[in-house]
Amino acid sequence: MILILDLARGMLRRRRRQTLVSVSGVALGVAFFIAIAALMRGFQGYFISQIIDVAPHVTIKDEPRDPAPQPAVIARPEAAVEVQGVRPRDTVRGIRAAGDKIAMLEAMEGVAAAPVLQGQALLRYGARDVSASLTGIDPARHRRVSRIEKDMIAGRLEDLRASANAIILGDGLARRLGVAPGETITAISPAGVVLSMKVVGLFRTGIQTVDQASGLVLLTV
Repeated sequence: MILILDLARGMLRRRRRQTLVSVSGVALGVAFFIAIAALMRGFQGYFISQIIDVAPHVTIKDEPRDPAPQPAVIARPEAAVEVQGVRPRDTVRGIRAAGDKIAMLEAMEGVAAAPVLQGQALLRYGARDVSASLTGIDPARHRRVSRIEKDMIAGRLEDLRASANAIILGDGLARRLGVAPGETITAISPAGVVLSMKVVGLFRTGIQTVDQASGLVLLTV
């Protein structure tokens, strides 16, 4: 072992320039690898915090409503019968027995669940009309499945309960409307229902499609 160390010291001393170049190359390669690994690790953390943690990890949506088979098709399944223009009679959206399903999920260890209701609306402020996607939430329960509260730049989720018909807008959507917290806008549903709503907060997720076209309202049962 001592002989090997002596030989190594001798080689390093006699070829100092080659030793310096070799050591510098190895050090540069290791430093570059560490920098790339740190960059990838940081991007992974940013991606998770900005995109994945903003929304729940699993989303359960309402099942489709297919029209019931018509008597002609049931009576003659083998015949050349085609019934067109049949529309589902059940137009109620949502998940059947949603409360029972949420209670079942919450009974599982380590699982949190929160109900939401999404829909489109036309938001109007002065002469500006902007189409937006509104999501009805329960602030206390939604906080457990989403980290949207960390992206609030004005107000809090609980402010949805502070006043009647309150709404929280993405900051991009607020800029498109030209509205600020404390002001009142008009929301028009596809069915023609008109409602005046007070802006109580703003959020900024960093995702342009979300910030420019999304809003949060209070979900009431």
